[in-house]
Amino acid sequence: PGPTHPTNLPRNLLSGNGTGHADGKATTTGPLSSSAVAGKLLSYTVQRPDQGFPPSTIVFSAYGPYTITPRTVASLTNMALATGNVGREGAGVNPLVADANCMGANDMGAQPACFPGYRPVNADNARVMEELWTTSQDRRAPEVPSEPGLDMAGMLNGIETGDIRAMWVVGANPVLSIEEPDSRRVREVLGKLDFLVVQDIFMNETGEMADVVLPASSYAEKEGTTTNAERRVQRVRQSIEPVGVSRPDLTIFTQIGERLGVALPGLDPIAVFNEIARVVPQYAGISYSRLDITEFIDDAIPMPAALSYKQLKVRSLMWPCPERLDPGSPVLYTGGFARPGGKARMWPAVAQGGAAQSRQNVQEPGGVLLATVGFPLFPFRTGTLSRQSYGLSRVEPTPRLHINTLDAAALGIIDEMPVMITVEGQESSEPVYAVSLVFDRIPQGRAFLAITLEQMGLNPTVRRMRQVVSNDIGGADKSVAIRVQPAPGRAYDTLRNFQPVATGNVLNPAIQP
Repeated sequence: PGPTHPTNLPRNLLSGNGTGHADGKATTTGPLSSSAVAGKLLSYTVQRPDQGFPPSTIVFSAYGPYTITPRTVASLTNMALATGNVGREGAGVNPLVADANCMGANDMGAQPACFPGYRPVNADNARVMEELWTTSQDRRAPEVPSEPGLDMAGMLNGIETGDIRAMWVVGANPVLSIEEPDSRRVREVLGKLDFLVVQDIFMNETGEMADVVLPASSYAEKEGTTTNAERRVQRVRQSIEPVGVSRPDLTIFTQIGERLGVALPGLDPIAVFNEIARVVPQYAGISYSRLDITEFIDDAIPMPAALSYKQLKVRSLMWPCPERLDPGSPVLYTGGFARPGGKARMWPAVAQGGAAQSRQNVQEPGGVLLATVGFPLFPFRTGTLSRQSYGLSRVEPTPRLHINTLDAAALGIIDEMPVMITVEGQESSEPVYAVSLVFDRIPQGRAFLAITLEQMGLNPTVRRMRQVVSNDIGGADKSVAIRVQPAPGRAYDTLRNFQPVATGNVLNPAIQP
């Protein structure tokens, strides 16, 4: 493909100031050599076809077995912008994140640098939030911080310095999820807390360390809303009563607040959503009454008296929806972007040298492979939920090394063979054992190590490898150089037992909830 072909756009569509020209017709003088452009901003203008680019949607998993770095996401966004695939129907960039309602959590400000509605944390916005959260003249205005909060790494550092003495963990399992080379450090740091509370649906490794465990209810046991990846706000309706002594999160927060002397509005989810509509501008026109409207589908119903769920649809609205009668915004950026001239600013793409490009699809000297590390389809995240299904936990109980047929033949490896993996240049590190999966979908010279929860929790080599391939904007090649060799002394049956029973503590299999 030529330099203006869409497959090359993420690497060479930018001008020197980082603003692309997606509507230009100028052509380039031809591709430059990699050595001439290494470390520089590449300047190319996209040649638009006479008929324009057809609508195309980019859908990808932002959290899955294979690591998608922010740099890759930025490149995909650049390509969509350059080809006019933003701001019209049937187009866009849609990352699928790991957690349900992750978009809704971000909308509510569940990140350290943002207030609700994506207001940056600063002094001016802190005063705005104080006004919004002062519900009556008799109530003293809350003190809202004007400095961004801490991420998980910052919290760990705060615990070590003594600045943080108590922690309330809701719906997370940091003992396994934090990208630290040694999970023992995470446990040691959390062990320094004076008081640790864990609130979750099922017990996990962090819950085993808690002073108090608050059993929470699942989505089927409570009322609320959810916002999916396309900004679609929908109702969640309770279908069963809370199981056992579990309680909805809203009930837990309210009752704890009362015991601490903090008067919260109440347990009514409608009142909570009304506050959301008041505080988050994008939700201002959305309400339970609008979301509870049931509509007929567009197709004609052959028998008006024979209604079914297939013939009805529940109302949903896509933010921004700033007014009560606003129909929502299925497509964003139809009128341009909030920048001078209405043009989007593309992410600057810095060219990499020939050395980095030559590593693709070619085996490294001496039998070294470039590997990415992640989980197979099971487990999901840290397994707090998916480990409760014994059937799911047996889908892929063994760590697998996905390797190309030619690479496997050169290394004397056949399919379903136990192998030992070491990191190149770190022969003294703890080896990683897996079972080979030989097939041609893996490019030559590359490998994918599908690990288990136990390896993620206990093997320091695996945790260091995960750190290397974790999301980073730096632009480095997100892979680890590994050496692979057969491990004939490693019994296959032993590998089959790497994954503990479904509900086991992966750091200590003797602990059973």
